[in-house]
Amino acid sequence: MGLDRFGRPFAVCLHHLADPSADTPVTVRSAQQSLAQPSLAGYLDGTYIAWTGMGGAGHLNVAALDLGRLGNGADPITSVNILNEHAIGAPTLLTLPVTASVPRQRLAIFWAGTDGQGTLNGAIVLRQ
Repeated sequence: MGLDRFGRPFAVCLHHLADPSADTPVTVRSAQQSLAQPSLAGYLDGTYIAWTGMGGAGHLNVAALDLGRLGNGADPITSVNILNEHAIGAPTLLTLPVTASVPRQRLAIFWAGTDGQGTLNGAIVLRQ
């Protein structure tokens, strides 16, 4: 389990409504652990999650969510891409829009680095 900014433990948990008429979502606990809150973004036909890992170095992680597994109550994170970058907090994952100069969609991640100065960093993690 990870710790939030107040020192409280938490794990990456995802919720879905197995029955849309029900008020209580089903909680699915992932095997992954995060130092801070994860970030979600839609990209092309999928949904992606990014988080700062608990492995001591604060590696950034990105994974596609398997929403079919989530709907069946199973861990939707089956394959993790561990970036060779480190963060001191939660990353932000977002889809960059198509523009005249870049005519394809891209999935980007932004984070505060571990250089002691809080330098902001960004990278393209997927491109069409």
